[in-house]
Amino acid sequence: METNNKVESEATLLLLRVAVSTGATNVHVYSLPDTEREAKEAIHSIIEPIATALDGKAGFIHLPNPSTVYNPKHIVYIEAVFKGPGEWEDPVRTST
Repeated sequence: METNNKVESEATLLLLRVAVSTGATNVHVYSLPDTEREAKEAIHSIIEPIATALDGKAGFIHLPNPSTVYNPKHIVYIEAVFKGPGEWEDPVRTST
């Protein structure tokens, strides 16, 4: 049974690190909602377009924060990292 409990600072930021064939790496930062259900919905809305493009059903992936358009054929890897409030400073600073 899914709950709508507050997430107690376990994962309040989602960072997507995207590496492409040119050697460039970008970090995209997403704030997650406080409730478990809303956080899952937010993660799904972020990941679904990526999965669709990587499956060959879309010709590009647009990710915000910072706004970047990727050709899925040039993506080497995408790493998802969850950060709590005490861990925000470095990833946010390096992504700006």
